[in-house]
Amino acid sequence: MKEIRIAKKWAQSVVAHSLQISIPAYSKIETNITDCSVKRIQQIADIFNVPIKILIEGDLDTEHLSVKTVLENKLAENKEYLAALKTQLIALYEELRQVKIVAT
Repeated sequence: MKEIRIAKKWAQSVVAHSLQISIPAYSKIETNITDCSVKRIQQIADIFNVPIKILIEGDLDTEHLSVKTVLENKLAENKEYLAALKTQLIALYEELRQVKIVAT
């Protein structure tokens, strides 16, 4: 878990907050002091967006994960940019429509 978290450049607090537990509680999970239920491991896998098998077996390709994280971040940025463009397009359409109404 720690390798994945570090590859994603997340603090323990980010994961702990997502799990709705304290940072020390998450730290104990990450260091294998506390055993997890399958449900909790699935929650962590979902947060990291990795198959549960990777958490259990520890078979992690951090280079692949880093590239995947970069691509996911770029995709999120592009989605935000696209949403902003749509908002601008709607505003320009409304402005053009107002100009046509006034001209007629």
